[in-house]
Amino acid sequence: MSQLKAVLFDLDETLMARGQAVLRLIERMIDDFGPGFGVRDHDEIKRIVQQADGGGYRPKHEMYAELEDRLAWTGAPGWPAFQAYYRRVYPTCAVLEEGTLDVLTYFREKGLKLGLITNGETAVQQKKLDLLGIGQKFDSVVISESAGCKKPDPHIFRLSMSELGVSPNAAWYVGDHPRNDVYGAWCAGLRAVWKSDVHPWDVTLPVIPYGIIRQLTDVIRLYEKRNTAG
Repeated sequence: MSQLKAVLFDLDETLMARGQAVLRLIERMIDDFGPGFGVRDHDEIKRIVQQADGGGYRPKHEMYAELEDRLAWTGAPGWPAFQAYYRRVYPTCAVLEEGTLDVLTYFREKGLKLGLITNGETAVQQKKLDLLGIGQKFDSVVISESAGCKKPDPHIFRLSMSELGVSPNAAWYVGDHPRNDVYGAWCAGLRAVWKSDVHPWDVTLPVIPYGIIRQLTDVIRLYEKRNTAG
């Protein structure tokens, strides 16, 4: 097995606490649009928005259509205006996953290259990175919209490997989604580490994670354990 030369990460729910960011977004929506909502109870509004969001995997125009209906939204801004609002406001709600800076610093001090691969719109994802203050910490950042492909397509992982100048078998990829992150990285030849606190495992996948962590900082202990074991 090749010596580890790079550690790559997913963004949402791996380095960024997306659930917390969505809650911040909901509070902003209540402030900005709440008087037009037919639903008044804030907890119910949160449940509706979280369900419509679908963990970030649902097309945003579908999310908006559901919100307009289920919130009984009088004076809703229309899809183009809401899309612009989402692109402007949501990135400002970004919250770092606990331990993110410690993890990135640790691996950098070990002399490893750092990469990030994320699905999403380039402007939104880049703004998140800038506001979180971590955009400049990576040797390679690959965002699906700009790359023209998205996880779990192995090609997006290979693009990052090419930018880093590292072979796939000398890299780890850390992410929360069993198919997009673990399976996609495995198909590209990387060693896939699954952050297991968000999504249940997909038993249909023909892959076993190289490592399983619960919290992001657990990846340091995994590295030290594997490094000690050679």
